[in-house]
Amino acid sequence: VRPHPSMSTDPRCVILLCAGNFGLTLCQVSRDLQAVATGAGSSWVAQVPLEGHHKSGYGREGQTTGASEVLCVRFSTQGNSLENVYVTDSTGHIMLYQIRYDASVGVTASRVRTYAGSEMLGTAIYDLELVTQQLLDGKRISSVQLSMADDWALVFSRDHVIRLVSLQRGVLKVEQKMLGIQCSSYSVRGTMSPDGAYVVCGSESGELLFWGRDGKPVLPPAVPQVRLAGPLMDVVWSSRHHLVACCAMDENALPLLAFAGGEENGKPQPEKEVSLPHKPPPLGSTNLESTLAMSGISASIDSDGHRRWAEHWINSHDHSQRSALTVDEKRRMKENILLRILDKKAEESHDHSGLATLQSPGGRSLP
Repeated sequence: VRPHPSMSTDPRCVILLCAGNFGLTLCQVSRDLQAVATGAGSSWVAQVPLEGHHKSGYGREGQTTGASEVLCVRFSTQGNSLENVYVTDSTGHIMLYQIRYDASVGVTASRVRTYAGSEMLGTAIYDLELVTQQLLDGKRISSVQLSMADDWALVFSRDHVIRLVSLQRGVLKVEQKMLGIQCSSYSVRGTMSPDGAYVVCGSESGELLFWGRDGKPVLPPAVPQVRLAGPLMDVVWSSRHHLVACCAMDENALPLLAFAGGEENGKPQPEKEVSLPHKPPPLGSTNLESTLAMSGISASIDSDGHRRWAEHWINSHDHSQRSALTVDEKRRMKENILLRILDKKAEESHDHSGLATLQSPGGRSLP
């Protein structure tokens, strides 16, 4: 499901493009601003049934049989073609649609063309990432090359290959291949750096992989070395900050792992340890007073029972779980979480000149 970038700016009406084994569907969702039952503020609530429910007539030219399963929809990122949307299917085709508004009939979607290439026929395209702007910013393509194609994209299939393709007036042309990824069971998704210099994607092995302009792998220490507990499913690279975030599908994996930093030109740099405001306890420390005192927590907790709980929570870890963070880094994160809670509690107590109960991360109350 993708909201239309320009037609969904009004919160009273959202235009959604939905895809799946049913094909392609365009929905106009009207919403009302209603007060919350608790009386605390208000929220936008969709009207049921949906208004303007419209089948787009999905299908390739000349197709008489049932439509292939739609796997991905992406709106164009070029400023002069925001009404264009690309649709991928399970047979290796990419379709271009245009979504327009007509006062007489409302919002409609019309198919413009289908892109196909011999190399991709029969290969399901599970995800599509449009990268035309990144290639232009990085001077990887010229204005002449841009005029010959509608858009450029990274396509992701379950065949252990990432492809950079150009969509040229009905032709899906593979311009570059990136190898070394494992993706046969899961549809992993990657992206390109804002300057077009790097492609980054997760792998079923739990690794975060990078490729350079030439399509060859970029190895640590030039880039962060990451291996999470489960398949690394998704990666995003901020267009405004030197920030890369990824996530894996495993109950033991971190919900989100982010890397920040880098040079002004946006090139990934080796991960650097960030100095934290509180000194961490030494590894293997078992002395309750020394560990909490060094972290600055002991003075904020005046109960022996709560100090014992804090010591246990900070130092507990499971060696059987794979993680990109070391035991020391995990301990520091827990210390800072607890210190922020205690600092906030102290501020609230000072503001209200009274006592309140503080809930620790484990659910117990701290005085």
